[in-house]
Amino acid sequence: MLKIVDLILEYKETHKESYAAEILKIIMPMIMSKAKSIRPDYKEDVIQDLKTSLFAVINIAIYKDVELSNSIFTNENLNYLMKEKFSKESLLKIFENKYIINFIEESGVDIVKGAFQSLDNNILFQNNFSKFNFRNQFFNILNKRFDSVIASFYRKNIDYLTKEQTILNRETAEGDEYIDLLPDPEFQVEDGNKGKNL
Repeated sequence: MLKIVDLILEYKETHKESYAAEILKIIMPMIMSKAKSIRPDYKEDVIQDLKTSLFAVINIAIYKDVELSNSIFTNENLNYLMKEKFSKESLLKIFENKYIINFIEESGVDIVKGAFQSLDNNILFQNNFSKFNFRNQFFNILNKRFDSVIASFYRKNIDYLTKEQTILNRETAEGDEYIDLLPDPEFQVEDGNKGKNL
């Protein structure tokens, strides 16, 4: 799932439509999930607003490398982690970064072992950890932006939607008269025969 980070970075660099299409393909399930409660005749407009918001977030997103000190990657620390079977407590003690646990749960322990064993693997580990943090922050901001679009839609349309819910009612000089409070014309009461359909 770190692929989306590469796509975002490539898109920000080149603005190629092919990258935009790939990003949209990945994000569309999220967009459709957010728009599922919207009425069909409004849904397409809301989906377009969500797509616009996606690329607005991409444009403001800033990628930053997470730099981990070389002093972390010693044989002593690796031996300690292996002895502790890469427990959460041991990882926090060595890396002093709360996000490292989720990253390792997603990526696997081997990527950590490799980071201690060669420079190339260490670079891969740190690059992937940076991408992991960017992706999580990106989706956090995107989710909030999408929720804002949906909330804005309901704020803009609340009067119309509320009125629409009473479309089966009628308006009188005294105000709205709700159909469920009107007497049923087929239900007549005569000569004390209450409750009988005649």
